[in-house]
Amino acid sequence: MVQARIRQLMNGDTAEKINLANMRYDKVYGVSLVHLRKLADDLKRDGDGLNELAERLWFMNVRETMIIASLIVRGDKLNDRDIINWSGNIFNRELAEQFAFNLLGRREDSTGIIEKLFYGEGCWVKYCALMSLGWQFRFTKDDNTQFFVDNIDLVEDFADDKLLVNAVVQLFKMAGRYGGLKKNVEDIALRWRRSDKFELNRWGEEILFELEYM
Repeated sequence: MVQARIRQLMNGDTAEKINLANMRYDKVYGVSLVHLRKLADDLKRDGDGLNELAERLWFMNVRETMIIASLIVRGDKLNDRDIINWSGNIFNRELAEQFAFNLLGRREDSTGIIEKLFYGEGCWVKYCALMSLGWQFRFTKDDNTQFFVDNIDLVEDFADDKLLVNAVVQLFKMAGRYGGLKKNVEDIALRWRRSDKFELNRWGEEILFELEYM
């Protein structure tokens, strides 16, 4: 049923562009996130067996089923071992961002598992951990302040990795705006703004602009 509805929404041009980006999906239909969210909402209204369905969809390695899985799964019904298992199938930036925003960034009592992913193997798993920590500051009541402060130098070092820098910047914005860590983040952003590295200079400006209007 889910795949049939996905096929009905297929966009060949978008699918071709995603395939050309080498995002490593087994299959891509090019369905927009707007349509996938609507489909996920319809599935959630049906109610029963969502986590079992989500697990099947996640491990199909089809772009659209994986994103839907992250939208319908109940994070409070997944234990840390489940999260580790799911995270092993994060193999590109899109999945890392969807997993963080839809699932792990909203799951209560997740500091420990985020820490494991943070120190784990794989670029996109680290990316997901950084994004999840940022969304945790916004969406949950978990106190992630000490973990962030203890690892702030390492997080800053991750900004040297061009694959991780977007997640680092997002984390700094969320920590500064919602985590009571504005001063910590401002100090880094000001130092970046004085950097002779163009990219760091730009990111520093962006973070400071974000914090100015918090």
